[in-house]
Amino acid sequence: MSASSTSTGPSGAGPARLAVAIAANTMLFLAALGTGVFGGVYAGWLAWLWMTGPVGKALALISLAVVLAALYAAVRGIGRVTDVPLGPLLCATGWIGAQMLLVLGGSGVFGVSPVELVFLYGGMGAVMFGVFSTVPSGPR
Repeated sequence: MSASSTSTGPSGAGPARLAVAIAANTMLFLAALGTGVFGGVYAGWLAWLWMTGPVGKALALISLAVVLAALYAAVRGIGRVTDVPLGPLLCATGWIGAQMLLVLGGSGVFGVSPVELVFLYGGMGAVMFGVFSTVPSGPR
């Protein structure tokens, strides 16, 4: 037997690796979509907190800043883990898609409260900034 016929190269791992990548990317998108829908409920809670007075406004702004920083960090972290731009892009697409479905669907989740608008546009900005700041490390 020749050495080439007995070696087990990476060719057998190709389809399995592709299946895992597809499953992982699908789960990233669905998780971001679910988080975006939950974010709509969270925006309503922020609006309620905003209307409770000066202390509520301060708490709403602090909470909003923490959540926007966490969104950015999550997308950026996914970019570091996956080392390809597709993971963060799918997360941003899921998040923005959920927000747009809530806005365009007429669900009434997003009102006219300033904190809700900052959450909506700030969330989009945070995930997009996370995507654009993810730089792949190059070929392995």
